[in-house]
Amino acid sequence: MAIVQIEPDDDVYRRLAPDTVDRRNNLVRRNAFNPRGEPDLEISVHLRRLAGTPEELLDRAGRPDFGVGLARVSDLLQNWSRNRAQTIAK
Repeated sequence: MAIVQIEPDDDVYRRLAPDTVDRRNNLVRRNAFNPRGEPDLEISVHLRRLAGTPEELLDRAGRPDFGVGLARVSDLLQNWSRNRAQTIAK
């Protein structure tokens, strides 16, 4: 298995459980990234350039009822840094 460098301008997919997506309005609910009411600092994602299409990702996971969210790594890092600082300050 090769080691892959993840860059700030990379995109990642996050599988979204059915209860985290408002399909009628095509919106992702807050609990998709805040499963326990706070930002998930150990979020599980799939690197887009390795994962293939969203459909392939869901097929491999056996989760056809799930959705897929797309995020930029730099945005996640910025949010993680801000939330990590708030967590430490508590």
